[in-house]
Amino acid sequence: MKRILVHIVIVSMVAFAAYSNSFSVPFQFDDQANLDTPIMKDLTYFHDYEKASELRLSHVRSNIFARYFGSLSFALNYHIHGHKVFGYHVVNMAIHLITALLIYALVRMLFQTPFFAGGKGVGLGVGVGERSQEYLALFSALFFVCHPLQTQAVTYIVQRFASMVTLFYIACVLAYLLFRLAKPGFGKVGLFILAIVLNLVAMKTKENAFTLPITLFMVEVMFFSGPFGKRTLYLLPFLVSLAIVPYQVFGGKDTLDVVDGDFQFPGLKMTGTVYMMTSFRVIVTYLRLLFVPVNQNLDYDYPIYDTFFDPNVFLSFILLTGLFLTAGYLFWISSVGNRAYRLVSFGIFWFYITLAVESTIVPLPNVIFEHRMYMPMFGAVLAIMALIVSFYNKSSARKGALPGPLVVFLSLLVLVYSYATYNRNLVWQDPLVFWLDIAKKSPNKARAHTNAGLYYSSGGMYEEAEKELLRAIEIDHADSHALNNLSANYLRMKRYDDAIVYGIKAVDLNNTQVDAHINLAISYAHIGKLDEAINELRVIVKIDPDSAYVMYKFGLNYANQLTVINAIKVFSEMQGKWSSFLDSSVHNDIGLGFIRQGRYEEAEKEFATSLEIDPDRAITVSNIAVLEYERGNLDKAVDLYKRALEMDEKAPVIHNNLGVTYERLGMDDEAVEHYSRAIEIAPGYRDPYYNLSVIYKRGGDEKLALEYLNKYRAFNKGKR
Repeated sequence: MKRILVHIVIVSMVAFAAYSNSFSVPFQFDDQANLDTPIMKDLTYFHDYEKASELRLSHVRSNIFARYFGSLSFALNYHIHGHKVFGYHVVNMAIHLITALLIYALVRMLFQTPFFAGGKGVGLGVGVGERSQEYLALFSALFFVCHPLQTQAVTYIVQRFASMVTLFYIACVLAYLLFRLAKPGFGKVGLFILAIVLNLVAMKTKENAFTLPITLFMVEVMFFSGPFGKRTLYLLPFLVSLAIVPYQVFGGKDTLDVVDGDFQFPGLKMTGTVYMMTSFRVIVTYLRLLFVPVNQNLDYDYPIYDTFFDPNVFLSFILLTGLFLTAGYLFWISSVGNRAYRLVSFGIFWFYITLAVESTIVPLPNVIFEHRMYMPMFGAVLAIMALIVSFYNKSSARKGALPGPLVVFLSLLVLVYSYATYNRNLVWQDPLVFWLDIAKKSPNKARAHTNAGLYYSSGGMYEEAEKELLRAIEIDHADSHALNNLSANYLRMKRYDDAIVYGIKAVDLNNTQVDAHINLAISYAHIGKLDEAINELRVIVKIDPDSAYVMYKFGLNYANQLTVINAIKVFSEMQGKWSSFLDSSVHNDIGLGFIRQGRYEEAEKEFATSLEIDPDRAITVSNIAVLEYERGNLDKAVDLYKRALEMDEKAPVIHNNLGVTYERLGMDDEAVEHYSRAIEIAPGYRDPYYNLSVIYKRGGDEKLALEYLNKYRAFNKGKR
């Protein structure tokens, strides 16, 4: 037990050392796009099926229904940490470390199975000291946790889906092993139920959990014995679950997107056959990265192969087939010879099985991604470590005791890989450095230059951005994102005519690109073409009926660039032209803006329009009460606040504002009642605490006054 604790500490220390510089890595690539969705900001979607089914974006719906637990983890992260990356990285790191420790436990547990514990062959399980078995488990966990190929599943925040499904996948296999080795009783039943639950959770985390029942079948065949019928009954609940992922991918309302056509590969139809031909070569690349992890890349410019007889495909197929047949041969001879070969065979088959979903016949938008090696990595490192030990077993009279020099060599290799992981994370630290690295390694990949240009532009390096974006367009004339980013870059450079030219090209290619229409609207507005600007905003509304607020923000941003006089003019002109499609909330917001400017009559008109659109909008009625309060009509304000509370009695701000009005009227008892109600509804709302402290101090109750004042101050500290 003491050595196990030491091993846990070693694995943990290596993990934190390798990833110590990853906790401040910013959101990269599509991290932000995946987090800025309705389901991340509203947890009710995860228990309200009807509400979730009404989401307009299919990929957002599918993330709830097909990747429920992974998406829920992000939503909880968002609920706690918002856009602060540290919390997300802590969770990703925890998943990675726990998975490595589960691997350690799983390898240790394999030695307890009947195949090893009851065998008579030479090698692992018999005639081998416990130390050697521990080293095999330890180094399997260490290489898994420190290998630089794993960074894309750990440092790249949104690829938590890959690491999280692996955690549940391995935990399920471990639970199944414990169930099979347990003595009859409630504990055994509990472990069986746990394995079933973990299997279902994995299936609802990411699609490559589809292979989990197949892996459990392999565990049963390789490490256990007994009547096959009884063993099949153990596996039956898992085999039934094989239907879950295919239904999520190919059937039902909220299916996942599967590539069919020329999504990423202009001029070449990406069929299942083409994807499989290319995958043969991709898997060989994964194997190369396993041994020599250099030139890692998020966005490979990978060649697509559409014929089996291309030498790259054919030779890759020969290599992979040979490796597969070797695994089968080692499985066969392990029954009568060196039992370490059984683990080599198991590891190789694990590698193939866990790659099957993403690297066989189901085409995905990208043929190669390093995070797809996260789960197969366990099989690879187990096979390699078991092979090393098996070769040593054959020639050593000590039958499995690892020599000191070998342990030292493996330890040094762990340090080398950890250092490589640390350096790889340095590249992830800066989005511009990151995408320039990708552009250097994939010089003919438009997306790399598009994103490099985007980050150049956001950093104020407009000329460098222009070069990268023009290069992206040169590579792919149909890259609407590059065209839009170039339009935005010219907008920042105040080259409005150029911004319009490229903005038009962007929307001609993709008319649903809201950002491109916004850039066009702003560009038109800057050169005085307000009619054209309004037309662009109308297009946005057709694309996204919920985007009236975008138009308001556009007007606000544009107005902020002008003098106060011109701002008023622009608001007035745009208000008239937007009136047919501004929603109630926008009129309410504009009304509040007018109150702050002291323009009460215009505010009143905005609030009236807001109520015409939505007569039951309590916050608008409350804001009219604010308007009357500012005018000095306190009794009228009280009546309006009461009316607003009839619409929404649980609105703490309205209760607080009514309390303020009562206080100004000298009605402290009524004020206390509504301040207290506001706190009861929303204990985290700080304003009523201060208001109560003032009332109690004025009334001579110093104790209560101090109590509420301290609570108010506590909120202020938390805010700072």
